[in-house]
This record gives sequence, C-alpha cells and structure tokens, in this order.
Amino acid sequence: MVLRFFSLKRIKHFLLIISAVFFSGVLLNAEKLVILHFNDLHARIDNLAKIAFIAQINDQSNPDVLLISLGDNFSGSPIVDQCQPQGEPVLNIFNKIGLDLLVIGNHEFDYGAERLQTFLQKGKFTALLANAQVPETFKTLLLSYYPYQTSVGTKIIFVPLLQVDEDGYPSTHPDAIKGFSFYEPLAFAENFIHLKEKSDYLVALTHLGTDQDVQLAERYNFFPLIIGGHSHTTIEQPLKVGNSQIVQAGDNGHFLGRLEIEFNDQKKVCALKYRLIDLKKVESRDQEIEKLITEYNKNPYFKTVLIKNDFEFLTKESVGYLVTDAMRSVVGADICLFNAGGVRRSRLAKEITIKDVYDTLPFRNELVVYKMKTSEIRKLILKYFLRRQQTPDLFISGAKYLIRKIANDQFEVLLSGENDQPLDENECFQVVINSYMAANDSKDLPQNGKSSYLIIGDALKKYLEVLAGKGQKLPDYNNIKRIRVE
Repeated sequence: MVLRFFSLKRIKHFLLIISAVFFSGVLLNAEKLVILHFNDLHARIDNLAKIAFIAQINDQSNPDVLLISLGDNFSGSPIVDQCQPQGEPVLNIFNKIGLDLLVIGNHEFDYGAERLQTFLQKGKFTALLANAQVPETFKTLLLSYYPYQTSVGTKIIFVPLLQVDEDGYPSTHPDAIKGFSFYEPLAFAENFIHLKEKSDYLVALTHLGTDQDVQLAERYNFFPLIIGGHSHTTIEQPLKVGNSQIVQAGDNGHFLGRLEIEFNDQKKVCALKYRLIDLKKVESRDQEIEKLITEYNKNPYFKTVLIKNDFEFLTKESVGYLVTDAMRSVVGADICLFNAGGVRRSRLAKEITIKDVYDTLPFRNELVVYKMKTSEIRKLILKYFLRRQQTPDLFISGAKYLIRKIANDQFEVLLSGENDQPLDENECFQVVINSYMAANDSKDLPQNGKSSYLIIGDALKKYLEVLAGKGQKLPDYNNIKRIRVE
C-alpha cells in the first residue's frame, strides 16, 4: 500500500519493489494489483478490525495492495457523530489500518468544512475530489486524480467523481459546503480523457450511485473499471456495461470488495477476479483495532433505554411516522414534513435507546417552523415525489396525503386532516421541517421560516423521555397509513 510518510508499510512496499525488479523475469507475467474497497460506512466502525486483518493478509502476499474508501464515512452512529471532535474514531482507525485512498462523498461535508479540513490534515491517507472548485485551504488536501505505479512499472490512474443534485450541490446541508462549487459529474468526466494516454489502466472511483455509474460506462469507453458508492448497492459480481465493469460493496461496513487485477508483460489486463466478502462470516480481527473499537463503544450513556413499547418497528415508514410525530409535538406545530433520506433506520426494537435515536437521526439539522398554505404544502410534497422518480419521499404527521395520476406524467396531491376531511384551502398551518429541507428547498418555501434551534435527534430523544415520564406508550406505527399513491 502507498501511504504518506515512511511508515512500516511503505518500507515494506519499497523492499517488495526491489524484489520485483530483481526477480522481474518471474513476476512480469503474473503481476497483480489487489484493490480492497468499501463504501458508505456511515460511522459503523465495528467491522473495521476485520477489514484491517484482511488488508494485512493481502499485504503479506502481494506487493501491490490498495485499501480504498469510496466515501460517506460519517453520519450514522452516535459513537462517531457525537464524539468530540466529531468523526475522531473514524480518523484514528483509518490511520491505523493503513487506508490508502479516501474518495470524498456528500456526507464527508456533514460536520462542516472546518472539521473536514482538520480531518484531512490529520489523515495519513490521500483524499480525492475532482468535480469541484475548492477553497484555497483545501487545495493541498485534495487531489483531482491519483497516479499509482506498480512494483514492476504498470501505471494506473484513479479518478474520483462526486454526486451532485439538480440544484448543483451534493446531498448535504448547504452551510457545510460554503466556499465550494461543483460540476455535474457525468459531463465533467470528459476531462479525464487525457489521462488515458498517461496510464496503462484508468479506474473511476465514484460516489455517484449505480444508476449514474451505468450512465458513465455508457457515455465513455475509457473506464475499464468503475468502483462505486452512494447508492448502497450490493454487487456480488461486476456489472458489465460497454467496456466497463462496475462494482460496489453495499453499506455500513457489512461488505468488503476484493479486486485482483492481473497484467501481462505488455501491461494489459489479462484477468480480473472479484470477490465480495461478507464480513459477518469473517471471524478474524486485528486485535489492536478491535480493542480501540471496544473502547469507543463502551460509553454506557448510549445504552440508556428511553421507552419500552409493545411492538417492534418493522418498516422505514413506521419509523418515519414516529419521527414526524415527535418533531410536530416538541414545537407544537400543526403538521410535520420530513424527508425520507433523513431517517436512517428501517427497524427499531421494542426498547428504544439513546443510540437508536441518534442512529435514526444522525444529521445535526435543526427544526424550522413555517406558516404555509395548503397549496404550498401540496407543492412541496409533489416536488419530492417527482424528484424521487415518482416515489413518496416525505413522511408526514398531522395530516395525510394521496398522490393520484391524472394524465401522463401528471399527478395531483390530495391533502386531508387526521379525520380524513380535506384540508381547508384558505387556512394557514404551522408546518415544521428540518433545516436541510429548509436550505435545499428555499425557493419553494415562504420567507417566514423560524428556527427552533432544536436538533432533530435531540428533539426525538426529548419526545420519548416525556412520553415515558408520563407512563404513556407509542401507538403501533406498523398499523398506521398516512401516505397513499394511486
């Protein structure tokens, strides 16, 4: 693996290069590059000791091994997200396991630009971001591509691409990316064509999602390998699209992808082998990393039970209704709308702990209250529905909605109260949303929004504490239906 500074691993790599040169007659016909990759870790650090062990085993038998994160390492567990400084457990473990490359994903920005800058300054890995203009303070911390030369001279170049939404920004709070500007990734990829002539093998490291990876492969013929992230897709065997092979390794540290690429003496790929390693089936761990993870997980505060229910939450929709009820209650609003992407758990046990709360709502967004007309609520619901490819994308409390198709690609939203009666078109409602929505959808919202200064995770915790203190229980949200599509 290639790291900054003269680590033991770098010294080992240097010695292996010397050996390769000395025994070049043996190695030239069987040169291998091993790439170990994971994506969308989302602060779930428990399997990193297993990844460290696998990386060490590969290091011992191969001169060329790279360990790569394809982005979104934050936002998903209070063990990491509530730590001070934020993200420090991920940073410390990445430095110890010898991570080589880190592709910037949208959630790398979640703690803000200042924290990301410190994270990258302390990291012993190389961070990659290409389709962006970055502030001056980041220019020495981010590379737009990474050239790697194997032990016998094959030149490989890795190029990164970050997802960008229709509004021109990656999916994070706009305040977190002040000073950055971004380019649409598929169009920007054309800028990499000149690197084809400078390399024997060009690899795209993307945080785009599988759908856009497929579009990338269809549009350009100079990426023989695309290693992806963002869509949390588990790809067991490479997807073959045009001249490209596409891989991705699930999410939350459940899987590790292993690519073994063989080059012949003409520096052409003669074989590519892929294995998706299911880490729950791996027993061996790096003991030093395991001890570190155990220490981070010890905090008894996160195991505190907030409320005991008579049922388990079985779907993301049921969890979403709990979240919206909580947000509406703590600020005293009439209606709550909450984007589905902000709810990160699809199931909850009967006993809900503090850790469950912050696992469910890891993003430190605030609650913002607006005065909205029925027509404005309807417009926002429809916007999210169409943006998510005609899929309901806003959980709701204090009302219900039906989305009905009225013509080709035309839909209407019918809003009703909890009593199933249509909402009064002339009435204004107090509507609470989160600050991520408030920032991203400011053009579609009134200009009267007021922050409650309550963080969403804190609000859910407070709601459950109040209910438990009164001896009340939650309704079985599995039997509640507030959203329908016809």
